Amino acid sequence: MGESDAGLCRRLFLVKTAGGPLIQDGRDIGRIFKPSAGAPDDRPWMWTITGAIIKPSHGFAASLAEAKAKFAETWRRWLASRRGDRD
Repeated sequence: MGESDAGLCRRLFLVKTAGGPLIQDGRDIGRIFKPSAGAPDDRPWMWTITGAIIKPSHGFAASLAEAKAKFAETWRRWLASRRGDRD
């Protein structure tokens, strides 16, 4: 069975504070932060993937934990689709 979202989050998020780069294998793949404007009041955290062309490439979440989980879920889905391309 694959790695859990929590496990992937622990491995991906080497940065201790929100807003810094999210790194995987030495590569900057995205950010999680609270934007100064444009976020829905009930979802102040924004996650964005910058390390690949992915849809969706960003989203909003109610908490930092939720933003990390959505980021990890989206990144994992993209990685899985890439593995399928090589088969």
